[in-house]
Amino acid sequence: MMNDLAHVYRISVNECFESMWRVIAAIHAHPALEISSSWVDDPKKLAELEAGFVNDHFKRYKSFSWRGQVGAIDGIGINILNPGVQVPKPKSSFVERKGHFMLLCIAICDVHRRFIYYDISYESCTHDSLAWAGSPLGGRIHEALSAHKKGYFLNGDNAFVLSSTMIVPGGRDAFDFFQSSNRMAIECSFGVLIRRWGLFWRALSVKMNRRSGLIGAAMKLHNFCIVEKISVPEYRVDKDGLSEINHEVWRKASNFGLDGEPNDYLDRHDESRRRASTDRNAIRDELVKDLEEAGLKRPGTNSFHRQVTF
Repeated sequence: MMNDLAHVYRISVNECFESMWRVIAAIHAHPALEISSSWVDDPKKLAELEAGFVNDHFKRYKSFSWRGQVGAIDGIGINILNPGVQVPKPKSSFVERKGHFMLLCIAICDVHRRFIYYDISYESCTHDSLAWAGSPLGGRIHEALSAHKKGYFLNGDNAFVLSSTMIVPGGRDAFDFFQSSNRMAIECSFGVLIRRWGLFWRALSVKMNRRSGLIGAAMKLHNFCIVEKISVPEYRVDKDGLSEINHEVWRKASNFGLDGEPNDYLDRHDESRRRASTDRNAIRDELVKDLEEAGLKRPGTNSFHRQVTF
């Protein structure tokens, strides 16, 4: 909270805000922190992105049967306060099924959980697939990836539409397990982003026209922390579930899941699965075949149980 910072550093709240926006402007101006979509036209970068997911799959399952993935994609709803008169139609930011106002962010990450693309240009109630298709990269991703003729694709959930450059679950238990496993990077990215930056633990209250810039700066710093191996800080939690966000300053934190992801703010809405034509299933069918030939099956439920010693 800005009031806490003003008290700690003995400066005015206005000066805290001015300092914050100067830092955010510097972050966006720094070329080394830039998050761009230039990788879709760079054969070398695409090969590196694919190799990352291939090697990660091999480390877990000792098989090279998963190939072609260059990114994991998903959407997240960032909780915000009612924008009021700041926008012509404030209700367009209200998501009925969530019960609060939100900003929709569509993002792609690499295997290391670093964001390689994000877009926050669509209204919150927009479906993920529509927001993605209308984004600058979404409008050209199919042509850009297909031009390399390497079978490159993005890995998404049921909220996206199956195509030769977008793989989604297909209803086959074994395949869906490995598809989901190779898509978890984006869920982890969102989880670490929110866990690291306490500003996402409550509704954003900054001006509407500055919220996207604030979120983007947090995502760039998220990437920087991963590159520099800066771990997520551990927060003390008391018996009432409050977290210490500053020294002896306690706030209600998000409800974290088993993997450390804040369940309260992740958009886990699962749309009904879409049926697609045979040609769209081509790459997915090849992956299914390779998984089966590698002898990979979904592990039994018991294999996920932790052994407890009494």
